Amino acid sequence: MQIKIDLSAFIGDYCEGIKDKDLAARHNITAKELAAIVKKLLSNGTISREQYLERNRKIQQVDAHLESDFLKSLHHCPHCSHAQPIPFTTCPACGASVASDQQPEAADRSDHKIDGLARRAGETADELERMLGAKLKDFSTISSNQNFNGADYVVTDIIGSDAVASALKAARASGEGPFLSVRMYNADPSIQAGFSDFLDRVIDYQSGMNDSNIVRLIGSATLDGKRVLLHEFMPTDLEALIRDMPDGVPLDLANKLIPQILNAVAYTHLHRSKNGAVRKLPHMFLNASGFLFDADKGIVKLADCGVWRSKVEVRGHLERLWEEPMVGLSALAPEAFVMSGKMVKGTAVDIYALGVVLFRLVTGKRPFAGNSLDEYSFLHLKTFAIPPRVHRYTVPAWLDTMILKCLEKDPGRRWRSATQMELSIGKDIVH
Repeated sequence: MQIKIDLSAFIGDYCEGIKDKDLAARHNITAKELAAIVKKLLSNGTISREQYLERNRKIQQVDAHLESDFLKSLHHCPHCSHAQPIPFTTCPACGASVASDQQPEAADRSDHKIDGLARRAGETADELERMLGAKLKDFSTISSNQNFNGADYVVTDIIGSDAVASALKAARASGEGPFLSVRMYNADPSIQAGFSDFLDRVIDYQSGMNDSNIVRLIGSATLDGKRVLLHEFMPTDLEALIRDMPDGVPLDLANKLIPQILNAVAYTHLHRSKNGAVRKLPHMFLNASGFLFDADKGIVKLADCGVWRSKVEVRGHLERLWEEPMVGLSALAPEAFVMSGKMVKGTAVDIYALGVVLFRLVTGKRPFAGNSLDEYSFLHLKTFAIPPRVHRYTVPAWLDTMILKCLEKDPGRRWRSATQMELSIGKDIVH
């Protein structure tokens, strides 16, 4: 039976962003008939893919506002963060007494981890300042053919600090020879008892990696009585590069960097160690600052490989991946918000985060931007990224599709591997 509708009005309503249920009611058709009409209009090109994606974006935007308003209306326990729609003076979850004026709304409540990191950053800055000029002691290299033994290295600069570690620059007192990057890990309470074992495992994993796009481990030393790891020095990272180019890096530069970024992830996901063992190391903490960059040489290298695996081996999986101090919520895969950390597939989490890195590289923007765990959970689970080409029309179609495939909500619909992505560079991609 032929369906009779005002086609022009239907297309207008559809592109305006009216939801399926309301659209079907307005045009007096069933949900099955609605699906058939939309499928036909998409197949014959009457509704373009861009219109389809834009319509979905509008709907998700409306849903996001509704969800955000709902979250803002909730009342929270300041002790355990239990939330419910009505005010309470005794928390039904933890039993703590709660004054009505001590229940901040979701809009005013920053994620506890973000607050903790800000406090930690202040403490770390003072600690690092005191280490400037300090000498590296107990210098030990992982290979006898590396020209670092007996070198008189001192700390000269602060490179940066994050939730897990601080990075310092070290140089020979004589001014000769290569610089070193000093990685000083923070005292994570979850591995405090096994901290030495953790570092030994990181050394084992990183010393077994040999690729042009992986940061090379030099060895270890002590600094101010703390054991630190020594890596080859890289001048900056992709995060700093993107900050200097808020609309995205030049596409000719992006085309040089993307194959290296993909190669780095592909290598850490599957490589043969120095003892011949095949290793699969999900990174789990991929972000722009983790890709170090040498502008003069045009080289990108991935840092902190094997760190997550080393932590898990020392203290086991945390209940949820977002509880890991190193995790960036803006790039965390949707399944990590609802599944046990032990059940999440690491390579799929990396591919999703890789999509966020590439999105930022070519647009200068984050596909998902929130202020708290609740917001990020909703954004990753329920909303879709605006296609990169909407932000920057010169982004090639293959790259636009490649990034969006990384950001699929269903892990099974993402790329199977970074190697598969490498092989698809510059080619038409069926998404």
